[in-house]
Amino acid sequence: MLISNEQVTKSRFIPDEPTTEDRFVHDKIAEKIAEFILNTSNGVSIALKGKWGSGKSSVIEMLKQKGEGKYEVFIFDVWAELGHDFRQVFLLRFLDWINNEKTKKKEKIENFEDKRNQILGKHRTIERQVAPKDRGAVLFLFILVITLTLIPSIIGAFKDLLMKELPWHTIFSLLAFYTIPLTIAELFYYSTLKELITKQNSEERNNKEQEKKESKKTSLINFLHCLFILEYLAWVAIAILWFTNKISKIPCLSVFIISVVYIATPILMLLISRKRIDSVWSVVSLYSGLLIGDYTDNETTSSITSNSLDFEKEFCDLLKENFNDDEKLIIVIDNVDRIPGEKVDEIFSALKPFMVSDKINESFKNVWYIVPFDPNGIKIGEDKGGYDYFNKLFKKEFYVPEPVYGGWQSYLEEILNKLEINESIHVLGIAIQIANGFKLYYENLENKKNEENHESQKEKDKETDTYNNKGNIENKLLPPTPREIKKFINNYITVQPSCIAERSCETDDTVIFSYALFAAFKTYGMLNSSEELKEIFIEKDAKNNNNSALFGHFLSEKGYSAYTFIPDDLEYRIFAIYHNIDYRKAYFELNTDELELILSQPTYTKRFKEIIANIPESSRDVISSIKSAFNNVIERIYKKQPHIIIASGIYLKELKEILPDAFEEVKEGIFNILKQNFSNKKEEDDEQIEKFISSNVDKLFEVEADNQTLNILKSIIFLRIESGLDLLDSVLELSKYRGRHIIELIRNYENLDLDIGSLKEHLYVPEDDANHVSKVLQFIGETFSRKEVKVKEKIKNIISRTMAIDKDMTEKALAAYQNSIDQEFLFFLKGLGIVLEFEKYSNAKDDIQKLLSSKFINQSANWDLFVKYLLTLYSYYDSEEIRAKVLNALTTINNTWNNITTNPPETKKKIASAIFGILLIDNRIPRNLNNIYNQAITLTDGQTILGFMKTYELDNFYKSEKIPEIYCIKSIGF
Repeated sequence: MLISNEQVTKSRFIPDEPTTEDRFVHDKIAEKIAEFILNTSNGVSIALKGKWGSGKSSVIEMLKQKGEGKYEVFIFDVWAELGHDFRQVFLLRFLDWINNEKTKKKEKIENFEDKRNQILGKHRTIERQVAPKDRGAVLFLFILVITLTLIPSIIGAFKDLLMKELPWHTIFSLLAFYTIPLTIAELFYYSTLKELITKQNSEERNNKEQEKKESKKTSLINFLHCLFILEYLAWVAIAILWFTNKISKIPCLSVFIISVVYIATPILMLLISRKRIDSVWSVVSLYSGLLIGDYTDNETTSSITSNSLDFEKEFCDLLKENFNDDEKLIIVIDNVDRIPGEKVDEIFSALKPFMVSDKINESFKNVWYIVPFDPNGIKIGEDKGGYDYFNKLFKKEFYVPEPVYGGWQSYLEEILNKLEINESIHVLGIAIQIANGFKLYYENLENKKNEENHESQKEKDKETDTYNNKGNIENKLLPPTPREIKKFINNYITVQPSCIAERSCETDDTVIFSYALFAAFKTYGMLNSSEELKEIFIEKDAKNNNNSALFGHFLSEKGYSAYTFIPDDLEYRIFAIYHNIDYRKAYFELNTDELELILSQPTYTKRFKEIIANIPESSRDVISSIKSAFNNVIERIYKKQPHIIIASGIYLKELKEILPDAFEEVKEGIFNILKQNFSNKKEEDDEQIEKFISSNVDKLFEVEADNQTLNILKSIIFLRIESGLDLLDSVLELSKYRGRHIIELIRNYENLDLDIGSLKEHLYVPEDDANHVSKVLQFIGETFSRKEVKVKEKIKNIISRTMAIDKDMTEKALAAYQNSIDQEFLFFLKGLGIVLEFEKYSNAKDDIQKLLSSKFINQSANWDLFVKYLLTLYSYYDSEEIRAKVLNALTTINNTWNNITTNPPETKKKIASAIFGILLIDNRIPRNLNNIYNQAITLTDGQTILGFMKTYELDNFYKSEKIPEIYCIKSIGF
């Protein structure tokens, strides 16, 4: 299947046309088909099977060459005719082919145009509405009436005179009056005829020869019309001259000739135009009314091929009329595998009657039908019989094999040499192999995904294992077909920069491979959209062990990554080729939109850091590209929504860590916007700052995203350090979520670049801040122990610097709990007790403990929570007054113990263990608590008591190892 030198030297393009030159055993296949046809008496249907592009069309071309003088080959391309009525277009193409073949032999088909029109089934109907065009029509009618009535009267009056042998010219002069109706009819007929001819010429497309004939006819009609007008004027002149006695004698021969020519002229016009205009007689019939008006043409088309019987008949007629019984005819139905499945069924439903019809076989036995197709390209629904239904149409099969490995490489090398493409055959061949292999790999993945969608839930639980196995397909080598090789080379020439072809720029195998791989992907029908390109080359797949993109995983799995000419930034080179840009700018072309989107949103994503940290070394203009992205966001977002900058501070922090030079380029523009909306001169701009915080910044904290508050605080802290703006203190003072912010500072103090020494006291107004203080204390009570806080100075410093805790603040906070005990209240008490041990709050400690004593809750419906309340007060407050009230509460419990026994056993055990923890460490316990002692000893054990004491940090009073011993002593003592 060679390409001639002439084809490739004129243009750097290889036409995908069938050829009679052989490189892939196509000639042998054509020889076998020809031998079969020549040695078979009756025609049959033949399937020529082969992969798409394997050379089936070349086999047909060779078959034509071998059959010269032995059989005729008609090729019908169904794909090219898709969209037309199949039966009709088949017969038209067949008729045209027969006509062309006969023309070559200097023969012709009789009534060829009539047969074409018969197949097309065109019929024209002309409807005319008779309506006067102008007042002239009325005048003509008046003249006609006068002529038809007055002239006969005149003739009657001179009857006697006429009988006395008047001269012939006198009679003809009198009859000249009767030329008026004929003249009027001719004028209207000519004008109508001219309109019809003009309209038909505009609608019909004729060849040059036909146009010449029509032009001659039109010229002749125009000539006859002019002659007719001259004849009419001659008649009128004779009449006028005679009656005015200007002439006394006219030669009879002259009058006779004028009369004959006058009458013959319109007759000739009718004869010339009758074949051209079907409706001329209707025009003539209207002349008597002299009212030729507007008309419209309605053309209707119906075909004799509208049903299978007409189709068979017309086909048989064409065979009988144009082929002898001893002539063999091969009809090739080509490109069936390119058409949609529903069309395949439609076409072969139409073909089936004459492919298997006994009527046709009887009429013309020497017809063979060859259908070349790729079995994988035939898509007929199972409801319509599927591939088996299609395959049953054929009595004989031939196969076009795919080329062997060495064959296709030699073919590729030969074409490249003819095109004077000097790139490495090895590099181009590997590109074809990779693209071909990846297509199979990708299709396998898609099939697996489709299968997984129908699996049971149990199978879906094994999804990870399935994924790890589904890419492990065999390394099948499917050699490219000749058509694929030619298509690849054409694609490569198309995408290859001219400087590479001209050798005017430096290049290497890395560059060559990138363009070759892109061309190979296009050859195999991939990379049809930027979304598909990103899916294959760019998007990371977390299921891969190396977190690479799909194509990168394929290269690694198949071992192709070992080739040194495959660049590390291949995905960006492919992206650059697709978008026709410099590959060194491809990274930012690909990621700029995402960067700008990230910087525009008030939530944090790790993607920004991934993009910045993975910039290829080959990228150019890195800083200017990043600056451009930030500038775009500044113009579109930050200037209109400056508070979004506060959310983006964390990105500036990451940018400074990775690309400090880029950070220096972008920071000023961002900081200037912040300074316009925020000032350190708080005494002058309090209202502006408060509005900025409450109306804008607080909206950032309201966003529901993971670690949103922490990320915003990180941004604020970084912006505070870099810009010098006191953002953090303003947020801690003015935000309605300031309690939550302090909690995040405490929770994440180790991960924040927080200058604790610069913090100021902000929670100090009981009416405004008590709620925030209670939330912070709840968090401390729930999260930390007394020991932890003591050793963590930063936590103590954050709390001490940001919150003022005194009696008023505590009282306001207690009011929110409304003298009810719940878990949040217990955490608050614990946190408050821990904080009161700080030196800052030592002066307020006594007053707060007195307040708690005065607010002491003596009883609760929930005994479990009530006992925990007593334990919390006893453990975290050292006020004698509070502890006395706790001990008195134990007496109350002892006296109402029977009420507690209604609780579930586990609850009673917890209550008894909690109370006994106090009994173990306080020698002031009253001796009359028999109910508590007896139940506690019965229900609990030393281990449970020890657990409670650790939870409430009561083990501080005794060493843990001595508690069981004390438990035993107390138990025996009571």
